[in-house]
Amino acid sequence: MAEKLVAYDSKYLVVEDDTTMTKGGLHVPGELMTVHGYGKIVSAGKGRVNEFTGGLIKPRLSVGDRVCFIKHSQMIIDHGDVKHFVLTDHEIVATLEDE
Repeated sequence: MAEKLVAYDSKYLVVEDDTTMTKGGLHVPGELMTVHGYGKIVSAGKGRVNEFTGGLIKPRLSVGDRVCFIKHSQMIIDHGDVKHFVLTDHEIVATLEDE
């Protein structure tokens, strides 16, 4: 039975791009980019509970968003052949949008 990995609370599961293109047009493998990475959100949690009001604070980003994230000190889950970065809003530094 195959199981789907689903983000919990206010977390995001991000799959890193295999390669990243530099401004000069060079492709750099993702594992060589040690400070930051680029990837796509494949699962977003439902949000977290506001401790004062009890209401739900929904996540800012959605499944399918492309992001730039900090690659230090986050949790990594290997699920099948895929490596998922477990990130919060604080570890995502930018979204990538078409011009």
